[in-house]
Amino acid sequence: MMEKEGKGGEREREKEKESKLYILPDWIDKQTWKDFLEMRKRLRASPTDKAIQLLIKDLENFKAGGDDPNKVLEQSIANSWRGLFPLKDKKGRDAGQSNPRKLPTRYTRPEEL
Repeated sequence: MMEKEGKGGEREREKEKESKLYILPDWIDKQTWKDFLEMRKRLRASPTDKAIQLLIKDLENFKAGGDDPNKVLEQSIANSWRGLFPLKDKKGRDAGQSNPRKLPTRYTRPEEL
């Protein structure tokens, strides 16, 4: 008599399948990547195999452009973004540089500056 596999067996096969579809570069933090994929699942926007390959390619491009790929992932996680975007605050790029001039928070006349 053959028993049907439960959902646990199906999940194990899915995990094995996922791990064979792409190779995560060593410069991407595994936990951050896992957190990003989990966030996408919660948004009901689980990426397809092709989408994962494209996401990794995007991260390669961000890295080549000077953005820290892990900070790009963290930014998307923090904002619940489905996609990956350049860093807004550039902390991942030129971490030691500060903004030399801040604009006033309210309108002031030139003579008040």
